[in-house]
Parts: sequence; structure tokens; C-alpha cells
Amino acid sequence: MATILIATPARADNPIVQLTTFSWASADARAGHVIERNGRFYWYVPVKARATSSTAIGVAVADSPTGPIRDALGHPLVANGEIDPHAFTGGSGYLVDVDWWQFSTGAASPPTTAPPTTPGSSCTATLSAPASWPGGYEGRLTVTNSTPTSTAIDGWRVTFALPAGQTVAQGWSGTFSQQGSQVTVTNASYNGRLSAGSSTTASFITSASGASRLPGNVTCTAG
Repeated sequence: MATILIATPARADNPIVQLTTFSWASADARAGHVIERNGRFYWYVPVKARATSSTAIGVAVADSPTGPIRDALGHPLVANGEIDPHAFTGGSGYLVDVDWWQFSTGAASPPTTAPPTTPGSSCTATLSAPASWPGGYEGRLTVTNSTPTSTAIDGWRVTFALPAGQTVAQGWSGTFSQQGSQVTVTNASYNGRLSAGSSTTASFITSASGASRLPGNVTCTAG
């Protein structure tokens, strides 16, 4: 079970996490939380995003609780202007803001039966890595309603296989579960309905002991 640590505010006099850790942030770094997961330390810090002048969460990562530390993503994890995160982990890892955002990853078994599908509906899913670093990367899952008619879909489920040595450390804009190398992602409450031809995204952070290769065997089932 991972250890929960409470981080000190990201002030100028904090030798570990500073406002300047996040090049896209302008002000208002407040007390964040840090968790140890798979031998690495992840800081979740509320800051003001320069582009929007609203509150967002920055994610920083280090191999030691004393640093050196770096911006894990190069952009906000999430932003809705009212974020004060609480990060905790056990058998599963969660980052939760009770006002709106919910993220989860864990070792729960995937459903034994596929979700019901809308007759004639279909979806496609692609994976990309907009950011990477030694020992991990940010994965971005793009789900598209590929139904040949004008039919909308009311939910989606994506599965993919992680390369050996990789685990999903955090995920957002979807519900993530992992069993062995198999990862299952289902839509969040706000991005399950897609009109014909439209797309949505879900993202995740991996922890990798070997090469940071993208997952394979990506499938998408529309609901």
C-alpha cells in the first residue's frame, strides 16, 4: 500500500515544489497533496493557469521526496476554477475533488459481460502520447462515434493491453481499471453521449519500468 504524504504550499521559499515548477502557471499556488506510487512521488498542486486566469491542478513528479522535481505534463491536469484536490491511494489510486472531478485507477476486475449496445452503433479508439519522461508518459485516448448513420451513442468502453512493466498510475475523463496488462476504460458521466462523427478524450499517466511504448490491441465498444 502506498504512503500518503501532505505537501507544503508551492511557495517561492519551498525548496521542493515552487510556482516556477509549472511554466504555464501565473500565481496562487496553494497547499497541494503528494502521494508515493510505484516508487515515484506525485504532487497535485492548485495554481492559477496563465491562459485562463482560473484555478487548475498541476502535476509534478520526482524520484525522491526531496526532489529534483519536474512538471509531469507541461499543462494542467484539469481545470474548472474551483479545485482543491485531495489525493489518496490504497489498492486503487484516486484523485478526487467532490465538487466535480473524479479520477480512478485500480486493480478491479473488468466486467464479465460487455455493456449493452445500441443496434448498429460503433466507435473507434486511438492512443497517443502527448508527453513522456523517463519512467512514464501521458497517454491520450481519443474515442470517436464511427456509426455510419446519424445515430448517437450513449456510452463507450475501450480496452487495451499495456506493454510489460507498465501500470496506469492515474486516469481522468473516464473510469480506469487494470487487471494484469489489460486496461478497461469506460466513459465518465459527462462524455458518454457522442453524436455521429464526434469525439471525446480520456487521459492517463503510466509508470513504466522499461521502455515507454504505447499500448496495443485497442478496441472500442459503443453503448
